[in-house]
Amino acid sequence: MLLWIGCWRLSSTLYLIRAKRQIIGYYLLMTLALCSIYVIEKFSALVDIALKYRFGIRTFLSLMLYTLPAMVDLALPLACLVSIYFCLLAYRERRELLILAGAGIGPAYLAMMVVMAAVFAVILSLVFSGFVKPAASFGFRLTQQMAENQVLSKGIPGGVFYAQENKALYARSVDETSLREIRLFEFSDEQLDRMIFSNCAVMRVNRGIVHADLCGAQIYIFQNADKEISSDLAVVEVGAGPSRYGFDMSSIFRTPEKGRAQELSLIELVRQGSGKDGDRSHLEAAFSRVLGALTCLIAAALAVAAIAFTGPRTRMFILPVACGTVMVAAIFNNTLSSAFGSTTGLPTLLIICILSAVVAIILTVVLTRTLYDRLITPRMVKV
Repeated sequence: MLLWIGCWRLSSTLYLIRAKRQIIGYYLLMTLALCSIYVIEKFSALVDIALKYRFGIRTFLSLMLYTLPAMVDLALPLACLVSIYFCLLAYRERRELLILAGAGIGPAYLAMMVVMAAVFAVILSLVFSGFVKPAASFGFRLTQQMAENQVLSKGIPGGVFYAQENKALYARSVDETSLREIRLFEFSDEQLDRMIFSNCAVMRVNRGIVHADLCGAQIYIFQNADKEISSDLAVVEVGAGPSRYGFDMSSIFRTPEKGRAQELSLIELVRQGSGKDGDRSHLEAAFSRVLGALTCLIAAALAVAAIAFTGPRTRMFILPVACGTVMVAAIFNNTLSSAFGSTTGLPTLLIICILSAVVAIILTVVLTRTLYDRLITPRMVKV
């Protein structure tokens, strides 16, 4: 008898493990699908960039790959909700959960399965939003900048504008030769500070940095660029004649460096945001990412409630309502991070995160126990 009970317990445990693996599999598939939808939505913009700067297919595919994790913050909680919902709903309608309940498997096992799947989603969300997405964001900017530098050195017959910070450059090929016609405009605030013209420049890229050998350069320096424009604008004109001189354009096309908050990993944000002299905006960004990951726990609780109230009359709108609630929770997380991230110290933020996780897990357990009869009884088909 004891042997039979032990075998049944083992079988039940293996079943729960298999169910958890299936939920995780659906979770990864849904995440990939949602991120792919975002990439498809951005496809036309990427095609415009590629056609404008004559990017190769390898560069274009790299930019698409780097775009993939851009929506991961919202995609992961939604994927967690949808995967748990459809898996458990299928188990319920096939009476598998009812059989387990008849064998003595109570709500604790079901709650444990849901919580473990949600915790996996939280960990995956922290990995993606904390490390993969920042690396992809920086990789996108680096790849695009390097590709533009290469295109600038090769030249585009029709010419194209390149803009970065307070500088704008127009360059085009001269009669499809290696020479370039360039027009460089530098601004101070909103006023023109300097112009550099050359009709026979040679562009080259060395270690990812653009350089130019100018020929017959004309440089116009506006001495009173910091004043209001008037009719007596003083202009200094410098002519280089037919000679050539090197012009390092690294100040115009800098090699991208990490510094933006969206390109820093979670650890780098915490390191740079903590302390007396830390940048509080970095700490706010880190807090927002952690709260976004914890939204997966809220999504799991919503999935349990959605399954319990899914029936023939509610099946058309119950899941969209749950997805909308997850989106509202994501917006609330952004509001919460803005309110506390820039004014609260790191220890307090950690306490808030831990308390939020504990409350979400307790909510999932309570809902599973309270709605257990609804969770295991088929409602979509006649019994």
